[in-house]
Amino acid sequence: MDKGKQTFDLASIRLEKGLTQQELADQSGLTSRTIQRIEKGEVIPYGDSVRKLAQALGLSVAELYSSSVNIQPADTLQTTTTIETTDTIETTVAVETNILSYFHFMPLAGVIFPFCNLLLPLFLWINYRDRNRLYDYHGRISINFQLTMSLLLMLLIMLLVFYFPVGFALLTIVYLYTLTSCIINGIRALSNKLPRYPVAIPFLKLPSRYF
Repeated sequence: MDKGKQTFDLASIRLEKGLTQQELADQSGLTSRTIQRIEKGEVIPYGDSVRKLAQALGLSVAELYSSSVNIQPADTLQTTTTIETTDTIETTVAVETNILSYFHFMPLAGVIFPFCNLLLPLFLWINYRDRNRLYDYHGRISINFQLTMSLLLMLLIMLLVFYFPVGFALLTIVYLYTLTSCIINGIRALSNKLPRYPVAIPFLKLPSRYF
């Protein structure tokens, strides 16, 4: 691909329309891999592909090209993450992965300071949720997990009082699981991957368009 080649900013337009890469692929008749390669600048769409994309986005071809940008070679593109149907997605949306990781690492302070496992990610979420859908997503899922584990730990503390052997064993397992999950998901965030908390009650609803 020639350096400086003009094309449209598909990732930004797609996100403005609230579509995932898979949704755009389904509506345009192209493959999700093709959508990814276009957004990364590895390929430049022409002819029928452009018409299909424009139709799927509800735009004319002229409107699609009105957002033209200079595409760099694929190996020099700066990439970040966004919510899609796969774990790691590259887009042109500015998101700081270190901020994403804070949603998962900061609750570890609860080991020393009571309730910080809930308060710190909550304050961070309130400040960043409107800046990007990823911040909103990581904040919601982290808070859901911390609330779930806090409730479970309180129940196990009550069990500890009435039946110490079982209560202590379960309390230790849940406590270690909570710490491990925070660390793993903090690392996943730094690696541009979505967090995974299998055990989390959805107190804060995760919008369906994120999946």
